[in-house]
Amino acid sequence: MKNIYPFALALFALATTACSDDDNNEQPPVPEPVIETISFEACEFADKRTDNIADSGTENTYDEFGAKFIHYNYYTMIGGVFISSKAEMPADADGMPGAATVAGDEKAETVGADNTAKFAVFCVDAYVENYDASFTFGEGVTHKILSAKVNNSARTYQYLKYGFYSKRGLKADEYCEAVFTGYDTKGAKTGSTAFALADFRSGKNFVCSEWTEVDLSALGEVNKVTVTLNLIATAEEIQLSTEAFSLCVERNQVRIARRIDRTRK
Repeated sequence: MKNIYPFALALFALATTACSDDDNNEQPPVPEPVIETISFEACEFADKRTDNIADSGTENTYDEFGAKFIHYNYYTMIGGVFISSKAEMPADADGMPGAATVAGDEKAETVGADNTAKFAVFCVDAYVENYDASFTFGEGVTHKILSAKVNNSARTYQYLKYGFYSKRGLKADEYCEAVFTGYDTKGAKTGSTAFALADFRSGKNFVCSEWTEVDLSALGEVNKVTVTLNLIATAEEIQLSTEAFSLCVERNQVRIARRIDRTRK
């Protein structure tokens, strides 16, 4: 019996070690890509409001999947990004469409892309300093931007197609592009993509008036995305400016790494 006891201890230690090895083989949760769509549908408006525009002299922020959309209202002049739910289709140069409306049928039940009700309006105004047309993720956070639906705001549509009173719309050989640019956590440019909001080159007479999907994968992994205008036209003859514009963006698709439990049974 004295010889059996040490052998039994050895068997117990071996069994314990085997169980411990099985436990160690259990894989911890690992990040896996999940595609999320920022639709802006969760944005809440105040009673009888159709947008989340801040009161004059204040800032407002909307956050979805960690993306922050911020704007500032300076005596009705807006810089940044706000959320809206109205549409309007200008018919001539004499109208005064609001910056908070997308180019489209105002009688439609849903005016966002893919039968959604809400959308983002990216605005730039020279009088609103330090607020560009952009959105950002948290400090040190990057995600892969895949695509977005884009359309002209009603105001930009009118300025491009008809003009504004004595100012004309675009003419032959002129065009206007929305340029989406990505930046990493250090502020370095990661990539860019341009989308034609209006194109009068080579005999074309195009002004965007419907939601159109734009591939933004060329931006890469980004911490911030900005929107600017590339406007090729005689500046003094038209109303639209690279320092004062608005356009509408919807259905931003973002690839986000989330931890999914893949523990082995």
